[in-house]
Parts: sequence; structure tokens; C-alpha cells
Amino acid sequence: MQDGIIKAVIGATEFDLEFRDGTLIVDGEPVEASLVRVGPSAYSLLVNGKSYELTIQTNGKRTFVTESGVRADVRLMDRVSILLAALEGSAKGKKHTLEIRAPMPGLVLAIEIEPGATVASGQGVIVLEAMKMENEIFSSGAGIVEKIHVSTSEAVTKGQILVTLVDALPEDQ
Repeated sequence: MQDGIIKAVIGATEFDLEFRDGTLIVDGEPVEASLVRVGPSAYSLLVNGKSYELTIQTNGKRTFVTESGVRADVRLMDRVSILLAALEGSAKGKKHTLEIRAPMPGLVLAIEIEPGATVASGQGVIVLEAMKMENEIFSSGAGIVEKIHVSTSEAVTKGQILVTLVDALPEDQ
């Protein structure tokens, strides 16, 4: 990779990455790292002697990295992308939100996410019991959990807000 500074955004966490003279510097600290492709979407990542097995999937606009069963939305931004994102944010001045609502009345059996977690489109977030059946409620877009509006064992009505995501994008964006 050529020398330069980029920003990596993984879920709600941002890292400053710099490539200088063949060395990777993460948030100002040099890191020994190598990434080797071992299959069509499988990679082996070695960071400071610790090995990680990753699956990397992209649909052209979004990249998802899975490690140990945890899937995260990953964005790499160069200086121009960072500037454009800052300009877009100041022009709009508001967060994109997604409200996940109960599709039916029921009882909350399980909450599969927590505030601050990154949620991928299609990821299960809540399990409702309705008509003696367990129904997993999936997110229709990706984002960061801002608020969970229900708790386990709580009865909910159809259309009630269960979870609010921020910086949310529907899957097709």
C-alpha cells in the first residue's frame, strides 16, 4: 500500500492509520501487521504476533469483516473521503436514524444487541414470543444501537419501537 494517512471506521470506533516507509502506524503507534488471503473471502491477519481469521465481504459500497462470529461494518477513508464526509455532515446537520418496530404484539424473550453495538442489515436484534412461537426480529439496515426501548419479559404492541439505530443506512445504499 502506498504511504499516506487514512481513517478506518469499524462500527462506532475510528482509527487513524498511516503507512510510512512500509510501516503501519495505528493511532500514532507502530504495529507489526500482515494480511494474507487464504480463500475467496477468507484472510489471515497477524497483528503484533497475534493471529486473527477474518472473512471479508463487500457489495461494492459496503465492506463487512467477520472475526470469531462478530460481524462489523468497516469503512476506510482517505483524506478526500474524510473531508467530503465532514462537509456532508455539516450540510445535513442531523443523524440518520432507523427505528426497528415490533411487527406484531408479543413478549420480549431476548435482546441480542446492546447500546453502542454495530448492527448489520439483516442481523437479529430482538426475539419476540407471539402465538406460542419465537420470532426473531431482524434489522432492515446497518447502524449503531442508540437506544433499546424494551426489556426482556416486556409485552409489546404491534408497531412499538423496539430499537433505535443511528448513522443508519438501508442495505441498498
